[in-house]
Formats: sequence, C-alpha cells, structure tokens
Amino acid sequence: MTGCHVQPEQMFNLIWGYNAAYAERISNLAASLGANFLYGTVVPAGELWVAVSLVAFDTIHNPDLISLGVYDATTWFNLTQKAGPGIGATVEWTGIAPIPAGSKAFAYFTSCNAGDDIYLDIIGYKMKLTQ
Repeated sequence: MTGCHVQPEQMFNLIWGYNAAYAERISNLAASLGANFLYGTVVPAGELWVAVSLVAFDTIHNPDLISLGVYDATTWFNLTQKAGPGIGATVEWTGIAPIPAGSKAFAYFTSCNAGDDIYLDIIGYKMKLTQ
C-alpha cells in the first residue's frame, strides 16, 4: 500500500495484539485409576492466550465425565462437560475463552481406568499485552 509502512501480515498484531498461533496436544498415556487432569501450558506474564477450540477424549475407556475449561491457579472455570461420551468419543468446546497470564486450559476426566490414554487438544492464538 502506498504510504503505509506496515506489512499486511502485521495488521492483526497492531490492532488486536495478535502475536502467534496457539496449538498444543497434551496426553497422558498411563492415566491413574479414578480422576485425572490434563493441563495446557501456563500463559506467561505480558500475554493473553485465547482458546477457540478444546477437545478431549479417552481412547481406551469410557470415562463417567469429561470437563473442559480454564484454570487460574485457584478456580476451575468449566466451559463444557459431557457424561459418558464413549470410548474414543470427543468432548468438544468452541468459542472464545481468554486465558490470562498465570492460567491454563484443562480437561478433567472422572472414573478412568489405570493405564488409559487420555488427550487434550487446544487451538487458539496468543496476544502480547505489552508491545
């Protein structure tokens, strides 16, 4: 663009603070008997991460319940949950979930069998609060 010194791919960073894509898979391939948590990476200071999709599943057993949400080191904020989803069936949440510094996404599984393979997939984006 004539007279513009900002590259088009930098516009999101300037307007919204967009910094990078956020995607991770967390797994436990030897879950404990009973309840198990899977946690995403803790958001560092100076950033806000936004989850737009959380997906969790157990490939070996049908847990009694799977919950998805955000944990801020004191409180679990539940975004969705499903009772008895089925072996390998996913519990999914989509939307906009801000994850502030010091917090992380989570999946909570109840009534796992010892040795279950459990997974949490997170997709979203990272924002810098200080630029």
